[in-house]
Amino acid sequence: MDRTLCTERAGVHLLSTPSLVLLMERTAVRLLEPLLGPNETTVGTEIRVSHRAPTPEGSTVRVRATITGREGRFIALHLEAFDELEQVGIAEHQRAVVDVARYTARLQSKLEKLGDVDGSSPQ
Repeated sequence: MDRTLCTERAGVHLLSTPSLVLLMERTAVRLLEPLLGPNETTVGTEIRVSHRAPTPEGSTVRVRATITGREGRFIALHLEAFDELEQVGIAEHQRAVVDVARYTARLQSKLEKLGDVDGSSPQ
């Protein structure tokens, strides 16, 4: 784990909670990708995380994801994060399966509307 994922406490760089969530979300996405259709992706809709132990810069963090259920287009997952010594976090996460074209169109529409707010084009 490098410094870009860290926060600093008492002069020590540690894995930040938002970065722990990012690692968990990336793991969930990779787990689900092979299960999706060619025009599908997933988006996160909910996460409940407990950051249980500090992880210093330079440590190796691994995340294990398990699918715990599916209801319609919603997939529930349990995630656990570990450094070399202990479990550092757990989470319950929900992702929704979405159509890529529909999702992209909705995002583009929003970007266009945001660009119109201040009279400039979206960046």
